[in-house]
Amino acid sequence: MPPEARGAAPAGATTVPMVIELRFASPRILAAAKEDRGRAEWPLHGARLFSALVSVLHEEEADPAVFTAGEAALFWLETLPSPEVQASDATPITPLTTYVPVNDALYAPGAPGRLKPRLSPGVIAALPLLRYVWRVDRAGLNQHRIALQRLLSRLSWFGRSSNLVFPQLMEVAPEQLPQAAQLRVWQPDPSGQHVMRVARPGRLTRLRILYADGRPTDRGPLAAYRRDDDPPPPPETWQGPWQAVWDSFVLRSEARIPLTEAEPFAKAVRRVLVARDRAAQATAGLQGLPLFADNAFVSGHRPDGAPARGDRLALIPLGDLGHRHARGHLLGLAMLLPRSATPEQWQSVAELLQGGAPDAELADLPLDAGWGRLLAASDDQPAGLRLQRYAGPARDWVTTTPILLSRRPDQGRNRSGQATEAALRALLIRECALSGLPEPEQVAVSAHPILPGQAAARAFRQDRGGPQRWAVHARLRFAVPLAGPLLVGAGRFSGLGLLMPLPEGLAVLADGDAP
Repeated sequence: MPPEARGAAPAGATTVPMVIELRFASPRILAAAKEDRGRAEWPLHGARLFSALVSVLHEEEADPAVFTAGEAALFWLETLPSPEVQASDATPITPLTTYVPVNDALYAPGAPGRLKPRLSPGVIAALPLLRYVWRVDRAGLNQHRIALQRLLSRLSWFGRSSNLVFPQLMEVAPEQLPQAAQLRVWQPDPSGQHVMRVARPGRLTRLRILYADGRPTDRGPLAAYRRDDDPPPPPETWQGPWQAVWDSFVLRSEARIPLTEAEPFAKAVRRVLVARDRAAQATAGLQGLPLFADNAFVSGHRPDGAPARGDRLALIPLGDLGHRHARGHLLGLAMLLPRSATPEQWQSVAELLQGGAPDAELADLPLDAGWGRLLAASDDQPAGLRLQRYAGPARDWVTTTPILLSRRPDQGRNRSGQATEAALRALLIRECALSGLPEPEQVAVSAHPILPGQAAARAFRQDRGGPQRWAVHARLRFAVPLAGPLLVGAGRFSGLGLLMPLPEGLAVLADGDAP
């Protein structure tokens, strides 16, 4: 079930529009992006609204009846699908640096260094207005309307304390509201290129745990969005099996690690996530919270040690490839979730990325064996870490890391004992089907590098016992454009078999080429 299907009304239920409108007192709106404190966030994400309502809720603790009703309303709100977001165009303002006191007992008043710099990024909105829109079950709205209205009535600022707001809960179709034509619309869309933070089931509990531990609010779950003026994908575009939500991390290491270490590197990252998962489950058990039982989604193995079947988390090392100055080293890593991921799986992975263990830092993965550390990538990240480079849509694709074949080419060998190209092409077509892709209409196989900076297929180290799998580079052409990211082969969950649209300047497969 995709994240957008969460909280959908039962079949036959009566649904109505629910709009939370926030009208700002000034068009100058300050808010920093969670992943980059020097960049403005616009529109403000739905997770920020949810966190603001949680903060207001806990100001009502003196009145048990009001608090209980508000708590029930937020538990209901976090189960709803990701909201549509409406906002006007906005112009970023130059961030100002201010100096604020540090809330730390180590700094006595007047001590040197007590004032620390703080950036204040923001925008000038053409229309100082935000709307969050859901379609909800009428019975649920009737049950929680009064509690939501009370929470919103206590919300006086949003994003920063300087952003004074006037909230309102409405039950009107958004296109019928005043000034609707002046607003852009961001719709939840798995193929969208905009990523926003949202609330998922369990978010209220997660925020309470962070507060009790004295830790800042984490980034939380993500959802892909498409803006109404984004160019639509080609009508024939085939959607791949992976969510177009790209959690990327920059590798900080004393040594320049070659991309040929992709699989061992991915497995080192997975060990960190599995350790965090175990620590989080132990903590949840001690606190009497529900456990996330599907550990195989993160670890890739069932409790008996056998490989897990079906969709699961993919860890994809990314390298410096595809341009004339490419050096073929590791830039960082991306984490992908399949479209079939459940809300519980999204929530679990989000918590692991932001530090499932109580002593872990936000989006900071210290790795063993001297690999270095992974830090959340910012907007100025290298091109090799950006989703757009791997997303397509495109008909012609090429491997960045070699495809591992799940079956050896036992037949179709030539006189020297080498597998023939025809046998390898047949196995590659099979791997595409096993990986959830349509059959390519043309395939070109190579043991040698295809992209600038790339190493030969056999140079990629396979971190496994027993016989090594056959590894090949390939160029694939499909009958229709495919939307990525695309992963193919037996190593697709651990860094091998990542495809990218064929870069300009490389020869494409001609229509007359034999498959």
